[in-house]
Amino acid sequence: MISWKCFILCFSPSYPSYYTISLGMYRLGGSNPHGVTVKVEQIIKNPLYINTRDRGDITLVKLKNPVTFNNYIQPICLPDASISFSSGMECWVTGWGTRSSGGSLPSLNTLQEVMTPLIDYRECDQMYHIGASISSSITIIQSEKICSGYKEGGKDSCQGDSGGPLVCKMNGVWIQAGIVSWGYKCALAYFPGVYTLVPAYQSWIKLYVPEMTFSTLPTTLRTVSPTLSRLPACGVPVVSGRIVGGEDAVDGEWPWQVAVNYDGDFICGGSLISEQWVMGAAHCFKYPSIPSYYTISLGMYRLGGSNPHGVTVEVEQIIKNSQYTYTGDRGDITLVKLKNPVNFTDYIQPICLPDASVTLMTGMECWVTGWGNRSSEGRLWGPLGVQAGQYLDPGWDRQLGRRMCFTEPTRGVHSGTSLSVMDQNECSRDFILQCDSWIYFNNQIHCFN
Repeated sequence: MISWKCFILCFSPSYPSYYTISLGMYRLGGSNPHGVTVKVEQIIKNPLYINTRDRGDITLVKLKNPVTFNNYIQPICLPDASISFSSGMECWVTGWGTRSSGGSLPSLNTLQEVMTPLIDYRECDQMYHIGASISSSITIIQSEKICSGYKEGGKDSCQGDSGGPLVCKMNGVWIQAGIVSWGYKCALAYFPGVYTLVPAYQSWIKLYVPEMTFSTLPTTLRTVSPTLSRLPACGVPVVSGRIVGGEDAVDGEWPWQVAVNYDGDFICGGSLISEQWVMGAAHCFKYPSIPSYYTISLGMYRLGGSNPHGVTVEVEQIIKNSQYTYTGDRGDITLVKLKNPVNFTDYIQPICLPDASVTLMTGMECWVTGWGNRSSEGRLWGPLGVQAGQYLDPGWDRQLGRRMCFTEPTRGVHSGTSLSVMDQNECSRDFILQCDSWIYFNNQIHCFN
């Protein structure tokens, strides 16, 4: 699947023998040990296509021979027409195009990748009318398009990327939202890249590829602040490695994770939400009226041993939620004001908080971190641990009230992990969802405020 204009730039699409498709490629020049090149049998143009900026900029290309899937050649999932891609969702575009308008890459051209947030076609249309001589009553961006980029520019697809995929990770599965179509120059403010919206063409694709199945996975998170502003100090870890299955995290991977100490000893985890505020669980603070009993450690990797990036700050104020009663009921959440603001570094960063309108979907893949036990009897005084799991809708048990649940088939969240961060990682921006409150049913289901 590709942009139609790619087949009218040089040769006639009536001659498929003029074209080949290369797969498993990393560089356009030099060695590609996993690459293969296949001849084209058929090129199918969408009948709606008239010019680049109009509808129907999508083409299906049938290969002369089927390819063999391996670690370097895999198909992308296509979204069902019912899938909605919300403004602000962070997605990725890849290609071998230029890095600037009119520029070029070196001869050994390595595949490029860039993450940009989605922009609804209506909002994108308004942006393209800014400073333009075209009347606002004339539509520039059609409903069968979607845009992606930042209001201030700086990141975008460019010349040579046409036809390439715009993909989003939903429920842990990569899905193609768009096809690189067009844009005004590259990466300019208020001129985001314009993409063909793939789900708008489901019926047409199905007509020619009847065996194709389309993903009906729900969107994982309706983003808090749509489009358009880059927030470098919020939810962006410097280290992007992932260690799953209850194993050690990487130093700096979760820079919002804090340790709560009582009389100098570690008791709970928590999360940094601003320069001077930490959020945690109310049950960890037995003496909220005496904040001097507590300290907060930030930038920590190990509870014992060397922590070259760690700092410990005194507590000025502890604010418990008024609904908390120590009975495992509602309100197990606390705000902690630090005595002095902290300086953000590569290892100390705040987590983003979701708006009340954010919907958490069952099956969403989330992460919980902490220095808690790895078994009910054990104690962990080592590196920060990380565990993946799935969100469960609280509707499965009415007794849970304003709680959410988190499950993983074989591993659990244990004592000492309270207050630790549970966040959703879509691409590179993370949002805290809840604070670890209590464990439900033999370490298999974990409930959170």
